[in-house]
This record gives sequence, structure tokens and C-alpha cells, in this order.
Amino acid sequence: MPQTKFNSSYQGTRTKRLEKQIKRFQILIDSLAQKSIPETVENSINEEIEKVNQSETKALLTAQLAKSYKEILKIAEKDLGLLAKNHYTFKWMAIGMAVFGIPFGAIFGMALDNMAFMGSGIGVGLAIGVAIGAQKDKEIKSAGRQLNVDM
Repeated sequence: MPQTKFNSSYQGTRTKRLEKQIKRFQILIDSLAQKSIPETVENSINEEIEKVNQSETKALLTAQLAKSYKEILKIAEKDLGLLAKNHYTFKWMAIGMAVFGIPFGAIFGMALDNMAFMGSGIGVGLAIGVAIGAQKDKEIKSAGRQLNVDM
């Protein structure tokens, strides 16, 4: 996979947060290394790794790690169809609350003649969204299109 190596040998003060970000970024790179990737996509990923390697201060490194992590995930999703763990679960959780939760809440409120029950619909929508998202994540995993990283 990437020809550019991630240089995690930052010489400054290392905090727990920075260590966590470095480890998370390294896991992403290692997870992508296990996949066959076209050269054009590999070059885009290498550019992001190079940006991280060029960060000289702790503040720049922390910011660039977060930005490059998100950018590499976008590249993997768009160009390769690879997704992070729980991608659809998180996405459908929000959709479920908005699409299913609010209407169910309104129905509960009107049926019981008390709009205080509108909040219970949000919980129902959340549960429906998580169930749909978990099923989609399961399908992605069985198809071998899931990266071993969290969002």
C-alpha cells in the first residue's frame, strides 16, 4: 500500500491525546496496507501522510493528524468503497431520530393528547436507526469492505 511511511517519531512533548491520535492514524494506515489500492488513490493517501510527516510543532501535528485521518477515510470511502467500523450505525442513528423519531413522537403526543410524549418518539427513532445501521455495517463487514478503524 502506501510507499510513504508515517513518521511517528515526533521529538517534542507527547501527551496522551497525541499518542492516541498517532496510534489511531497508524492503525488506519496499517488497515489500508492490507487492501489492494490503485496507484492514483495510493498517491492521494501518500500526500496526506506526507503532510503529517512535515508537521513540526505539537499543535500542527495534532491538527494535521485529525485532518488527514478524516481525509484518508473520505478517500477510502469515495474511491475504494471502504468504510470504518460503525459507519452506518452512526449515520442511521441520526437519520432514525429525525425521520422516524419526530413523526412517531408527534403521533404518540396526538394519540395520548399530551405532547410531552413527543420525546419518546426520539428514542424509538434512535432504536430503529441503530438497528438499520447495524445491519448495513454487518453487510459491509461480510463483503470485506470494512476497515479496522473507528470513525
